[in-house]
Amino acid sequence: MNLATTLPQVTGTTNAYGDSLRALSRYMADNNRTLATITNAVFANAGDLTAFNTLYNNALIAVGSPVRVNFTATGFNLAGTGAGGGSGTCGVNVQGTVTANGFTVPLNVNYCVTGIAAGSCTSGNSSLSQALGGQQGIVGAANLQYAFSASCAAGAFTINLQ
Repeated sequence: MNLATTLPQVTGTTNAYGDSLRALSRYMADNNRTLATITNAVFANAGDLTAFNTLYNNALIAVGSPVRVNFTATGFNLAGTGAGGGSGTCGVNVQGTVTANGFTVPLNVNYCVTGIAAGSCTSGNSSLSQALGGQQGIVGAANLQYAFSASCAAGAFTINLQ
């Protein structure tokens, strides 16, 4: 099955992460979208992004998820997960490699996670571990190393936990 062109079916029960995936599936089905049309979408103006936020959050509601997401041009705000709400900030740098189809590409990504408990910018922070741990599941990812800093790198992708 080609996931990029096949419209999804919304079924089953899941956790908050699963609810988010079910909602994306629901959004795609309700709005006749494929993964290709979403990943190739260009949000030319604020209205396009606002419309997507509204439709995606409607899908979250439809699958019964308490999670709400507001995508922005530089990141996203995430509410209803039970994580976040603090005043702390943490800069996270992820380095390693990703190999796919015979090509190996270096990875060097900066995140800025806000809304965590003040002074908790460490690898032991459960909110950060939950938010970033899924990266180990990236197909072809190897040797991913995380570095944490109380300040964020300029231009970092922002994840605001509310």
